Amino acid sequence: MTTGKRRARLYRFNLEVLLNHQRFIEDEHQKALAEIRLQLDAQTDVLERLLQKEADMTAQFKKKQNGALSSDDLILYRHYFDRLREDVASQRELTRETERCFRVKQKELLEAVKKREMLEQLRKKGLSAYHEKLLRKEQADLNEIALGAYNRNRMPS
Repeated sequence: MTTGKRRARLYRFNLEVLLNHQRFIEDEHQKALAEIRLQLDAQTDVLERLLQKEADMTAQFKKKQNGALSSDDLILYRHYFDRLREDVASQRELTRETERCFRVKQKELLEAVKKREMLEQLRKKGLSAYHEKLLRKEQADLNEIALGAYNRNRMPS
């Protein structure tokens, strides 16, 4: 036997599991992007130090060049500068590659954010539709009660 009272069902978003999974994916992308950002910052620092070292050594070499430098010193400087230029070129390439990875991870994060936001919009629309349905049901119930009261008052006793 039912008492006439119906329990209102709470809104349940059918894609809630997918939304939670998308949030997890977004968090993972944010972590990966943060790690790559740290790597990129460290590699940029290394590159800047190498470039500063190159500038300092060039200035030092020019000062010493005004004086007398032996051929052995010139050879040492030349080898040192060659090695330093190789290190700078290698570090530049490593930094560029990390920047490319960073941009890829940014795009992946952006896509994950878009997917999550789309699911959240669907959830909001579903919730709005659910609330509208509840309001219509409540209005119908109130109308029925009012009609019943009206009919009771119209009937002669």
